[in-house]
Amino acid sequence: MKNNERLEYLKQIITLESYYWACENLINSLNNRCLQLGAKKHIVSSPNYLDRGVAFKEGVKSGKKIPLIITAFIAIVFWGAIFATPISDWDYSVAPALLLSSIPLVIYILITGMRNVIANEKVKKNYLDYQNLVSQDNSRTNLENSKKLELQQNICEMRNNKQLLKSSLNSLYSRDIIYVKYRNLIAVAQFYDYFASGRCSTFEGSDGAYNLFENELRLNTIIYKMDNIIGKLDAIQNNQHMLYSELKSSRQTFEDVTRQLKCTNEQLNTLLINSYINSYNSMVIAKKVDADNYMKARMISR
Repeated sequence: MKNNERLEYLKQIITLESYYWACENLINSLNNRCLQLGAKKHIVSSPNYLDRGVAFKEGVKSGKKIPLIITAFIAIVFWGAIFATPISDWDYSVAPALLLSSIPLVIYILITGMRNVIANEKVKKNYLDYQNLVSQDNSRTNLENSKKLELQQNICEMRNNKQLLKSSLNSLYSRDIIYVKYRNLIAVAQFYDYFASGRCSTFEGSDGAYNLFENELRLNTIIYKMDNIIGKLDAIQNNQHMLYSELKSSRQTFEDVTRQLKCTNEQLNTLLINSYINSYNSMVIAKKVDADNYMKARMISR
C-alpha cells in the first residue's frame, strides 16, 4: 500500500472513531441528565382542615389546662352545695359568689373557643399551602418529564447512529491492515502522525509504527487514556497532533450539548439540544456515507 493510500485509510478510521467516541459520551451525558428530571419532591402531608377534631385539639393544646381544672372545681363545689340544699333553705346572699365562681370558667371556655377558631384557620392555611406545593410540584414534574422524553428520543437516535459508525469501523478494520491490539482512536491517530511525518514507512519491524508506538507509551510520551486526554487536550497538541486536531473538530457538539445539560432543570433548553444533536446526527450520516463510498471505490491491499 502506498503511503498516501495508507494515510487516507487511516484518516477514514480516525474520523469514524472520533465521532463514535463523541456519540458514546453524549449518550452517557444525556442518560445521566435524564436521571435528574421528573423526580417527585417529598412534601410533608398536612391534616385535612375539615377535621374539626384536629382544630379543637390544637386549640386546647394552645391553652393552659390548670386554670380550667381549678375554675371547674370551684364552680362544681359551689353549685353542688346549692343543689344539695333544699330550695327553702337557699341563702340568696351567696348568689354573687356563685356567679363570680362561674365567671373564670365562662371566660376560659370563650378563650378556648377563640383559640379553636384560630387553630382551625391555621390548619386550613397549612392544608391549602400543602395543596399549592403539590400542584406546583406536579406542574414541575410534568414539564421535566416532557423534557426527559425529548432527551430520551435523542438517545435512541444516537444509539442507532452509534451502531452505524461501529458497522463502518468494523468494515474498515476487517481488511486486517491494522493489528487487533491497535484498533482504537489513540493508536490509529498516532500511526497517522508517524506515516505523515515520514517517521515510519511500515507497521511492522523494529522501525515500524507498532514498535515506535510501544516505545512512546513506555516513555509516557503519549497519553493512552481518553479520559486523561479530554481533561488536558492542549497538552497533546505536539506529541499527538492528529488526535488533537480530530478531537478539537468532533467534540464541539459534545461541548455545546454538555454546556446545556449543566443548566438547571427550569433553564434546560431541549429545543437547543435537539438542534445540536440533529446537526451532529447529520454529520455522522455524512461521515458514514463517505466511509462506505471509500470502501466501495477502493480495493485495499496491504
